Amino acid sequence: MSIPVRNTDGSDNSSSQKVGDDDAVARNLQGMDELDFTGWNGADWEGVFARYHADDVVVQLHGQKPTHGIREHIDAMKAFVETTGGVPIQVGSHPIAFGSDSGPAWWVNSKAVGK
Repeated sequence: MSIPVRNTDGSDNSSSQKVGDDDAVARNLQGMDELDFTGWNGADWEGVFARYHADDVVVQLHGQKPTHGIREHIDAMKAFVETTGGVPIQVGSHPIAFGSDSGPAWWVNSKAVGK
């Protein structure tokens, strides 16, 4: 993937900067789709959801206290889902996404179904 390089005044520099391996970025973005659309939407906590998190993951979500480790993260997500009627709020799309070839993709915004 190439990103146009702009001068500080905003004018085009007529060059591009290589950001990363396109195949690796695509795999990471696909992994985020699987995590949200299968793991989260289907509440597959011990399968897909756990597979896409490190054992020692630290997560801070919406100003809540951070969770430490996959077990604590899963328990927190299960508790959150209980507050929404026992079924995860369904992620319907990822309208804005970016990723790298050396780490996970990251979603700027997810759109819930029916929202």
